[in-house]
Amino acid sequence: AIKLTPNNMDAVTPVWCTDPTNLSGPGKIYFGFKDDAGKTGISSVNPDGTGLRRLVDEPFSGTITGNPTCSPNGPEFAFDTSRDGNSEVYIANLADGSNQRNLTNNPNIDSQPRWSPDNKIAFITDRDTPGVAGELNLYLINPDSTGLQKLTNFSGREMDLSWSPDSSRFTFTKVAAIGDPFQIYMINTNGTGLVQLTTEGQNIFPAWRPK
Repeated sequence: AIKLTPNNMDAVTPVWCTDPTNLSGPGKIYFGFKDDAGKTGISSVNPDGTGLRRLVDEPFSGTITGNPTCSPNGPEFAFDTSRDGNSEVYIANLADGSNQRNLTNNPNIDSQPRWSPDNKIAFITDRDTPGVAGELNLYLINPDSTGLQKLTNFSGREMDLSWSPDSSRFTFTKVAAIGDPFQIYMINTNGTGLVQLTTEGQNIFPAWRPK
């Protein structure tokens, strides 16, 4: 095992991405953090633990900035942050964190972005039922903030999306009511073919294996 992050940093939601400066190399690990100095943001590090770099660095206000997700073989990543007083999805340049811009720009919860292989971004939101505990739907949007569409519209909470390699399907966790166990489902991106994959215990954070 290799320790990638320093002791003064809480690290969350790691994801392995292509290194935009070395497309044929092993890539970099991107993750959210909170440090002892009261800062939160997104950092990157090499798989051998070297080259730690802060790409997003902002004051911690109670919620860790995290959930980085990288564009397919491209120059950008998305992440969620509460810098605006509510959770929003932002996009920034993968190499250095520059050109940060608000993708979702909505007064409600927008979080947990997941960049698809065909270059769209899914995220969770409560914009259909603002302030109602336990109600979250999955939405889809283009990287230029156009083409907003709803992916799920079930009662309860849908989250933890993972894309199939061809973007035609995704898995996610769903719970009907607070206190019920989470289960993993699969559905076509066009909204058809819902299949429940797990039935026993608590099941969360599905991850689709790349080809």
